[in-house]
Amino acid sequence: MLKALFATAAFVVAASQPARASIVFHSFVDLGGTGLGTVATIVTVQDKPTESGCVAFGGVTGSVACFGTGNTGGDEKTGASQTQTRTILESGATSAAAFVLVLNAVEPDNSITLDSLSVRFYSPTGTELFTASLAAPVEFSGTFPGIGNAGFAFVLDTLQAAQAQAAGAFNNPANVIGLSAGLSGATGGPETFFVAARPAVGVPFEVDPDPDPIPEPSTYLTLGAGLLMLGFSRRRLVRHREG
Repeated sequence: MLKALFATAAFVVAASQPARASIVFHSFVDLGGTGLGTVATIVTVQDKPTESGCVAFGGVTGSVACFGTGNTGGDEKTGASQTQTRTILESGATSAAAFVLVLNAVEPDNSITLDSLSVRFYSPTGTELFTASLAAPVEFSGTFPGIGNAGFAFVLDTLQAAQAQAAGAFNNPANVIGLSAGLSGATGGPETFFVAARPAVGVPFEVDPDPDPIPEPSTYLTLGAGLLMLGFSRRRLVRHREG
């Protein structure tokens, strides 16, 4: 059911992203109705027509926490489970190749553009280890109703994943993850970002498959009529042979 929705709801400006972009759009994901408290939410923003949110080591938010080009901060929602740093352990990723950032965008008018996205990894004491950023804006022509229903997954490209691994960003499960993001075309939000992991390294997320179609009532009637006709024909054939 969601497969067709995913196929038509969003389009990515892939051509504008160079081959060596550091953070790249990966796929649509069916989140299965997860809430903010059940995933490792890192930043939640809400405003219009533009919105930006940042969180850095120590849980600092706002403009002073921003890094990466184009992120200004100030639209963070700071209630429980809305904006906070997360650890590598909380993401579930055991390597840079398995690390995933998910944007769960919920817009009344559907479309939204992710203008900037940067992720930074810190040691448990606050030393900056590695930073990666989105190379070019990504426009989604459709979002999904309800927080936690579906989202857009972003990953590190092969080069950046190797560099992040070499920098030690994933060597310690206690390493801290910060994030900065900016969006435009918002009509009320909210948008949430959370960290996660691929099911296995190299295994892509799978779009929710179409369920088996349920026959219409008319289909059942046609099938039933056909079976009755088959029964009558067989009975007439048997009588003919007996006669």
